[in-house]
Amino acid sequence: MEVRVNDVALKEHDIEGRKVIQAVPRAEFQITVESSGFGGLFLIECHIDGKQVSGRHFVDPAAQTSRGGARATTFAHWVKSRDDQEVKHAIAFAGNASADDDDEGGGRPAVASWTHGKIEVKIFEGEMRTLARDSHSASHDADLSRASVGNEKQMVKNGLSVSASAGATSFGNLGVWRAGETYVARKEDEKAPIMALELFYRDSFFMALREDTCCHGACAPDRAGAASLQAESDALGAAGAVGGATRAKVVHERETHEALARKRPDRRGNREALPIDLCESDDE
Repeated sequence: MEVRVNDVALKEHDIEGRKVIQAVPRAEFQITVESSGFGGLFLIECHIDGKQVSGRHFVDPAAQTSRGGARATTFAHWVKSRDDQEVKHAIAFAGNASADDDDEGGGRPAVASWTHGKIEVKIFEGEMRTLARDSHSASHDADLSRASVGNEKQMVKNGLSVSASAGATSFGNLGVWRAGETYVARKEDEKAPIMALELFYRDSFFMALREDTCCHGACAPDRAGAASLQAESDALGAAGAVGGATRAKVVHERETHEALARKRPDRRGNREALPIDLCESDDE
């Protein structure tokens, strides 16, 4: 499973034994699932923060069914369908929310819970069936494809400053599957997925606070600085403060580094250049 923005896979990090990506605020993204084998029939569900984004997709690497042959499938939209019509909303990361969004007027702590900010893929074993009549539904599951976007503001208040939302909207007609075609269907005795994959998304502040432990410390350019930042945040939390100044400082420094890396190529023309030293003296 990969999460892609502009067709580029976001780097996965290992934090507390979980796979985590850093969200790109306001960017549309897609979830791609690829089979490692060349056989089998599978049905795949994608859930974001507990909401199923669309009907099940099928994967049929060996082309056992009429429209099989692909080893991978991509979830790129929240999808709602009815009869032969469908509406699609691109899956996107919402922008970082400000503290003003909180009814209490206070800031939000770094996410301590792993119950949200979660992308989950469930893989079910399927079986081949033949259509008895023409159908508009590619999933052939009438009870699916009723997706809904999560309550973004409530998630932000719960401590997640980046959430999944809906992007660009498009409308279209569902394709027609003809009687006699074969397709991947749910097994009659299906009870549970044969595999479940999880991937969590977090904002830059969360990632910065965990640089010293992320990927066994490999993500920390300055372990001492990261440890100091964590200690400062812990001290503010213990004192009942929200750490808003700390958050602003971390986000500003990270955004400055990323912006400079994009704009200033090194001598070989690479965009991943080291940032300029913005300090006025060695003492700062």
